[in-house]
Amino acid sequence: MENIFKTELKTIRENRPLIECLTNNVTINDVANAILAIGASPIMAQSVLELEDIIKNSGALYVNIGGISEDSLNEIRFAAKMADKYKKPIVFDAVGAGSSKIRNEFTDEFIKNNLAIIHGNYSEISYIVNKSLNSKGVDASIDESVSMSEIALKASQITNSVIVATGKVDYVTDGKVCYSIENGVEEMQLVTGCGCMLTGLLASGAAVTENYLDSALTITTLMSIAGELAKKGMRGLGDFHINLINHLSTINYIDLKDGAKIEKC
Repeated sequence: MENIFKTELKTIRENRPLIECLTNNVTINDVANAILAIGASPIMAQSVLELEDIIKNSGALYVNIGGISEDSLNEIRFAAKMADKYKKPIVFDAVGAGSSKIRNEFTDEFIKNNLAIIHGNYSEISYIVNKSLNSKGVDASIDESVSMSEIALKASQITNSVIVATGKVDYVTDGKVCYSIENGVEEMQLVTGCGCMLTGLLASGAAVTENYLDSALTITTLMSIAGELAKKGMRGLGDFHINLINHLSTINYIDLKDGAKIEKC
């Protein structure tokens, strides 16, 4: 894993890929700062008047449905067509899938695209497989008797995309091999935007490689270990928020190599 970690971080920081982000207004600033922190370059263009030009020159498209409207969904549809036209990887954050009819319908529609990576919490990834409503929505809880690794594998097989399922344990799979990551801290679920930031980082990684499994494994581990480092010495959640960006900007492959708790499922 050491070579994978080292190569991914170095490639992002040397190439500074442009990442087009269609994300929600609640976390847009955090997403931009996280992407900048690891060495990529975010742009948050929204108008169909410029999306084709922006995506043509971008390394990847990041789509987040945390805040949705008729206009935003149409912008996402157009952006996906442009990403397909210019062969740019699409990374999708299925925020709230399973919590409302409109989110479910759009998720069902959007995963038919050629998506490089899909990120969601346990509930959101479970929706892709089970198609059931879950009032928890953006919370990460599911029936603990369910094997999340099996659900993630099935979701990957259904969508033909790398799946990143985040919760107490994170799972990354391409439908053939599955990895569990037991890093991270509870505070990451208590600060708004950590999931959105992770998806922006996943898009940054996807922009510089076609090995989306190794990239997603590296980036998910990176985010979790940055969370562990951010907790040290914090006085409260405000410190954690600031520390997280600090550690994303300074983390290196040795931090990943020494700290990663990765196992094959």
